[in-house]
Amino acid sequence: MNEREACQAIQSRINVTRQDVVLAKAHILTNFQKSTEGMLAKLLRDLHAQRPDKIVLHPSVETEPLVAQAAKAIAYQLAFGEAVWGLIGAGILIPTGTTLTRIDANIEWTTVVPGSGGTSSGWRFEEHDIRVPTEVRLAPSMKNRLPQPLSDPDLYLSDFQIDDLHADVEDALRQAVLCFRHELYVPCLAMLAKASEGAWVELGLSLLKVNPSHSGLKEEKRNKIREILESQYSSTLRKMEEVAQLYEKQEVFEGVSRRSGYNHRHLREVLNWSNVVRDSRNAVHYGADPATQNTYEKVAALLLGTVPNIKIIYSIRQAAEELSA
Repeated sequence: MNEREACQAIQSRINVTRQDVVLAKAHILTNFQKSTEGMLAKLLRDLHAQRPDKIVLHPSVETEPLVAQAAKAIAYQLAFGEAVWGLIGAGILIPTGTTLTRIDANIEWTTVVPGSGGTSSGWRFEEHDIRVPTEVRLAPSMKNRLPQPLSDPDLYLSDFQIDDLHADVEDALRQAVLCFRHELYVPCLAMLAKASEGAWVELGLSLLKVNPSHSGLKEEKRNKIREILESQYSSTLRKMEEVAQLYEKQEVFEGVSRRSGYNHRHLREVLNWSNVVRDSRNAVHYGADPATQNTYEKVAALLLGTVPNIKIIYSIRQAAEELSA
């Protein structure tokens, strides 16, 4: 691999994913210190993503691992920078001065090996440089009051660990956290109710694909339930009740229960949580009041309770999808 090929290989492998940024945010809050340079160094050490001292371009040296390591280091530097600014934007971190530190993406290379001469130089990937405040502090309100996952959508969603979370459900959850962060509790509950409804519909449609020829659930009944779930005119309550009642047919869904680890009783408990969310959301209607006031503590509890309950819904859904594949 020559100088040009190595440079192109590094450039092509620099890729920052949303998960990288989420990981960086969590690492910053878990290992917080005021120096951003110090936090970056620890992040790279913990992820085994330190920048190589030099990339050796010589036939006697395996260059590929060094190229991959260089790209990984730059990618995580970028993820760290995006995470810092994201946490500042969310009001979780506060810069303590006006000085910015530049995190450069320069990589040195050499053709020199012991016993031989050669050339040494470096590549400058200026488009991947990023600047962050030299020092930051945690916002005062973060220290005692607000649970960290509820302060940032990325941190909140990282707790779910659901690979096939529907895009609309994910977006609703993100908006719920943003609303909560700004103390907009009713809009937060509206988004939380939307996410809950979406998860129930997703589950119901997946359950309808299981055991299509089972005599205990005829095609006419399946079509009726599908129509209810897909209709924009069906109430949220009816959709949830239809799915809960459907899953009670354990003679049809026994395999799903075993595979997921959750039976119809577990799903009924999720329904109870969903109904509390729905009742609380109903405060958006003129003249309507929820059974209990939508306080900070109540809405925070509902948001935190969303994680285990949505996980149960999607665990059952995944089992249904696997058995109907």
